[in-house]
Amino acid sequence: MDVLAGLWEFPSGKVEAGESDEAALRRELRERAGVTADVGGVIAQRTYRSGSHVVDLVLYRATIASTKEPRALRVAELRWVAPPELGNYAFPLADQATTDLLLGTAQLDN
Repeated sequence: MDVLAGLWEFPSGKVEAGESDEAALRRELRERAGVTADVGGVIAQRTYRSGSHVVDLVLYRATIASTKEPRALRVAELRWVAPPELGNYAFPLADQATTDLLLGTAQLDN
């Protein structure tokens, strides 16, 4: 049984050898949503630890550069939602930490 079944996640993945974080984000958005993105600067960063697992969370400003509509590729479903709507979705703990960072950042930017 998959312990993350039914939970929502942000586009993410491992940074490959020789790849920058920004390049990894562009690749993940292309592979999972079929869109091209212009990646800007870091807006928040956090390390999430669970037992022996360590996940570095880095949030970037990004703009979809493609005129294509995002679509689910290699994922069960895809949704673009506004920050206030994130509370309507159940996330794994590491992604919940990302949500918390995003909401905190979004409130600071207003």
